[in-house]
Amino acid sequence: MARSRWVEASVAVLAAVLAGVLATVTAVPASAAPALRYHLALGDSLAYGFQRVKVGQPPSAFRTGYADLLAARLRHAGRLPELVNYGCPGETTASFASGSCPWSAAGFPLHDTFSAPQLDAATEFLRAHRGRVDLVTVSLWGNDANDFVASCNGNVQCIVDGAPAAIARLAAARAQFVDPMPVFDAGGGTALCTYTLLCRDGDAHPSDTGYAALADLAEAKLN
Repeated sequence: MARSRWVEASVAVLAAVLAGVLATVTAVPASAAPALRYHLALGDSLAYGFQRVKVGQPPSAFRTGYADLLAARLRHAGRLPELVNYGCPGETTASFASGSCPWSAAGFPLHDTFSAPQLDAATEFLRAHRGRVDLVTVSLWGNDANDFVASCNGNVQCIVDGAPAAIARLAAARAQFVDPMPVFDAGGGTALCTYTLLCRDGDAHPSDTGYAALADLAEAKLN
């Protein structure tokens, strides 16, 4: 069945943003700590491991995300990280820096609770565990992208024209970027149906297969 021009444009924006800022990995040099103690996961629903069909279930149901999988693999490799996951579904760059977590504000539980804003909580955690945080992962883009698309009021050309600048505004400094484009955009975009829940549930969040692929890419970046 042919997809509408709107869906094509939306998928194009999704793929472009995935390629640019889906998962950011920053590894603290080994010399900064004698042993790996913590993996701090920050950001939005991707850090949380969100999938729409699981809404209403406890946080333990959302442990197929890339942060959980990556932490488990590092433990298996003998690097023994303890995952602290501040991921907040609905988080934007603005709420991350100066607002409250939309997910907890709506009454839903987090993996690890914190006082808003998330940026302050992360800073406090790093200070309290100085020299003991070996890895920080950040994913923070999707809700900003949704806001950008909504700002175009259905104008596809507005989306196409404005997407590069909107994506550029989300770029992070002094971090390693995991590029999922070769995986998620394989087959001219058809792989999105495998690596996200877009085709099955109308949910752009990764499937279990997609989260595993992100963990693969992040792990490879660290090695």
